[in-house]
Amino acid sequence: MTEHLTLFDSLLLPSLLATLLGTVLAIGWLIDRAPGLGLLDRPGGRKHHAQPTPLVGGLGIGFGLIVIWLLVPALRPDPWLIAGFVALLALGAVDDHRELPALQKLGIELVVVAASLAGAGVTLGYLGTLLPGIEVHPLWLGWPIAIFGVASVLNALNMIDGVDGLSGGISFAGFAALAAAAGLAGDAALMQMALVPCAAVAGFLGYNLRFPGRPAARVFLGDAGSLSVGFLLAVYAIVVCQNTSVPAITTVWAVALPLLDGLTVIQRRSARGVSVTQPGADHLHHLLRACGLGATAITAAETLLALGFAGLGIALWQGGAEEWVSLFLLLIIALLFRVGSDRAWEILRERNAPARSTMAVGDPDDDAVALAGTASLDAAHGTDLPDTRSGSAER
Repeated sequence: MTEHLTLFDSLLLPSLLATLLGTVLAIGWLIDRAPGLGLLDRPGGRKHHAQPTPLVGGLGIGFGLIVIWLLVPALRPDPWLIAGFVALLALGAVDDHRELPALQKLGIELVVVAASLAGAGVTLGYLGTLLPGIEVHPLWLGWPIAIFGVASVLNALNMIDGVDGLSGGISFAGFAALAAAAGLAGDAALMQMALVPCAAVAGFLGYNLRFPGRPAARVFLGDAGSLSVGFLLAVYAIVVCQNTSVPAITTVWAVALPLLDGLTVIQRRSARGVSVTQPGADHLHHLLRACGLGATAITAAETLLALGFAGLGIALWQGGAEEWVSLFLLLIIALLFRVGSDRAWEILRERNAPARSTMAVGDPDDDAVALAGTASLDAAHGTDLPDTRSGSAER
């Protein structure tokens, strides 16, 4: 085992660099071919970006990961999980090409997730001491709970993808946190497996983030990316907590931000009798934009928040906190997240601050997010949700 890990370690850095380079090259190759593939996100309607943008970021990430999985078996997850990843990548690409009905897409997602988890034998057999002195063993419920958890994370990541770099930054934070947790638990193999998607996502962010002289993303992640990357993130979270000493609740902290944002939006819309699948402008990034933040600042703020949540979860575990204490704190934060966001929308509405005053001049994508935030003042107050969306998955 020692010799294997030594060889494995010597391959890690080249493997990470190869994954990053493979992703960069694949996206660069796909950009020119996106029009012919029908994978262009065109402005119009509720899509406010300035020009047609290729939806090939997820396909590039998929290429980078699949190639390294084929070349380095030690970094490869179970074949069933790879099959699930590829199936969701394909499903997302079809949805990017021609938008599928929400319920049909959700049904296919559930079938793919259920089959891949069953084939790989991935389940939640132990959830930890979630009540004082009471250990939770779901038994036969472990598999359906795992399906629900994976589906929740991949759809939450899809829903939160509303600003350039946002989903990429948050997923990078999640994989990095899982790698750190696995490493602290002494499992070098899982740590290195979780680092590989970090490299692929980093390659994508090179095209998706805004830089000086580049005011908008060159490519979007697309549903192909958000669904497949979200699936991999959720599955790795389960694998880490079920095969190491990392508590299950600690891995939940690693994906807490998209879950909290998605849950808050679902609760708010359900309370008003609005379909949760209807396009809306009531996510955290819309709130931040209505408060005056630009797209880059929003991505930075939410990525740091995601890292903060993940770091807090790891710190609680490493500090010896009981698992039920960690869960209780997460529930308190979830409540504060919901109440705080509702109150923030109310304050903005009371001030009636026009979002156009917060727009960055000459930045149409920032304008789009600001308009979405203004419309959300009405949504948060209880009127119908607007059909105004922004970002790579919501444009």
